[in-house]
Amino acid sequence: MVPCEVMPYRPLGDFGIDVTGISSNDAPFPDSEIPLKCVRLFRPGSVNRIPQVSRVLQYMTGINYKLWGLKEVASNFDVLNPIETYNGFSSQAVDTGRPTVVTAWENIPYLHEHGPYRGFKENVRRKAAYFIAKTPSARHALISEGVDDERITVIPAGIDTKQFKPAKGNAALARQIGIPDDAKVLLFVGRFVPEKGIMFLIDAFSKLAAKDEKLHLMLRGSGPLEASIRERASQLGISRRIHMLGFVKYSQMPEYYNICDVFCLPSTPAKGWLEQFGFVLMEAMACGKPVVSTTSGSIPEVVTHGKAGLLVAHSDSDALASALGELLDDSAKRKRFGKAARELVLAQYDLDLVARKLAAVFKNVSE
Repeated sequence: MVPCEVMPYRPLGDFGIDVTGISSNDAPFPDSEIPLKCVRLFRPGSVNRIPQVSRVLQYMTGINYKLWGLKEVASNFDVLNPIETYNGFSSQAVDTGRPTVVTAWENIPYLHEHGPYRGFKENVRRKAAYFIAKTPSARHALISEGVDDERITVIPAGIDTKQFKPAKGNAALARQIGIPDDAKVLLFVGRFVPEKGIMFLIDAFSKLAAKDEKLHLMLRGSGPLEASIRERASQLGISRRIHMLGFVKYSQMPEYYNICDVFCLPSTPAKGWLEQFGFVLMEAMACGKPVVSTTSGSIPEVVTHGKAGLLVAHSDSDALASALGELLDDSAKRKRFGKAARELVLAQYDLDLVARKLAAVFKNVSE
């Protein structure tokens, strides 16, 4: 369970749905960050600390991602809602005999067909009562793999638009980070991994920074590319204008979005992966920020190009720099795009709107 992804379940009580989250004993986020009642169950993989052995066991049996005692716990509920057809948890859920609605983010069909995963997917497709696809491309992937369209509803991610909303930038926080009062600010939020395109952003930023001495870049996240980012920034002579924020609590993120002028997520395809939604794009847009991203995966289904932001080809730092520069140089366009971005989120991704749709599915399945 991830705080941003479980957010739409929080208001389900207003629609007559009592929600409990079930996850493993070693789930990374503590109960205090999950806005639901939580049940923690033992996961065999949590005690297997030998990586090679763990990988072999998972590849052969899928045992690492099973929850002990799930069937007994499930008897207390009317509907179960696991994530992804290939997940061992999902296969366990449909085997409990309880009505199961499977949420699917995966937008590439026929992935995860090796080892036990093919069996998990076949079992889930056969036994699940219903499917919630988070994007049209996720729906297409389900249909391609044999799920009847009549068993699928597209319901996007949702966001608390009262928490993520436009606000005056926190000047004290910006100064604390090292950003001058008169700076123009870009923001990236995500993992420091190749598929998030962050090295293309560093190169694009260097091109823009050479022309605008007031430009600064905030990077919130962590990952294996952190050392490479610092090294590349040093080589390009832009280290002092790149601010590595590290970990920031989810509840504090609106403050950081409201410091920036433009948000950027330069996702690029990787083997077996395409951007599935781009949750941070929705967060930025909810805060009234124009976004620059790429046409990778489901991003065009979330961001309206030329209205809420600009989308460019992936893996192209020149195109990225051009789009970022277009918005940074035009305050009127930034304001217009930001207003449209907020309106888009309110119309499609507002928490109560998404929760109402989820509640309708769960009620229909339980009847």
